[in-house]
Amino acid sequence: MRELENTIERAVVLTDGDVLEPGNFSSRAPRTTHHAPAGKLSDIVEAAERDAIAAALGEVDGNRRAAAKRLGVSLRTLFYKMSRYGLD
Repeated sequence: MRELENTIERAVVLTDGDVLEPGNFSSRAPRTTHHAPAGKLSDIVEAAERDAIAAALGEVDGNRRAAAKRLGVSLRTLFYKMSRYGLD
């Protein structure tokens, strides 16, 4: 149930429209693991954040303002995190 909730929440965040369509959901199978990833929590969170930023930028053809909107962060925050993760 939690996976379904997360999938729907992600689609809502990454969708500009008012109605969710089948194309708003990722076609890849959800990652399910029974073991936590190795490493420190801060490293895992940073990797997930970096991946989310890169994915959002890819989905909007590099439009930083649109990526910030999709991610729910300010443009300034996006610029800071892009610089921090070497995505600029």
